[in-house]
Amino acid sequence: MFMSRSFALAILAANLTLASAQTWEFTPTAGYQRMSRRGLGSLSATNGKPTDIKFQDGYGYGLRLTMNSRGYYGHELGYFLNRPVMNALITPETGPAVKRTDRVNVQMAYYSFLAYMMPKNERWRPYLAGGGQMFQYGAPKFKEYTDGATRNYGGHFGAGIKLKLVEHLLLRMDFRDYVGGKPYTFDLKTDSGTRLHQFEGTLGVGFTF
Repeated sequence: MFMSRSFALAILAANLTLASAQTWEFTPTAGYQRMSRRGLGSLSATNGKPTDIKFQDGYGYGLRLTMNSRGYYGHELGYFLNRPVMNALITPETGPAVKRTDRVNVQMAYYSFLAYMMPKNERWRPYLAGGGQMFQYGAPKFKEYTDGATRNYGGHFGAGIKLKLVEHLLLRMDFRDYVGGKPYTFDLKTDSGTRLHQFEGTLGVGFTF
């Protein structure tokens, strides 16, 4: 009984020590998304090209939840909503080509591993980031597109910096390159590749606790 109680107390003490060594951050963010210049495919009945449908760059917002260790690393979960414009040039079986434009929802949930270059409690903390993400691409409201939203997965890498403003408040800037599969079921017509890059720059104010 004494040994089991001592063991339980030791486990509790270890957990409390580990928890005290961790700092949590909650950071609302806003940023710019540079969408891939690669064509998404075509909805044309004739003379379709892979570059008939493309994204424009856009802006979005999100949230990051970060758990930092006492040392030089951290774990982060995040969500970001981007609403880029999609432009399409569609050639029907008969008649001239028509242009379609719609703003779609691109949602992303991700995990990032953070490797800091400065120890905890330093005023400036540059870091490297890498991990994986899931994209959910909302369906465009084109009458020629009859399928729904699509989902794919990928990985990312990047870097950032955090500046401690006051106790429990920080400013952070991030730059990341997300690589994932081509969304939607548009006909590519020719093989232009199946991977897309999405470059992101964000700014956020974080709360630590």
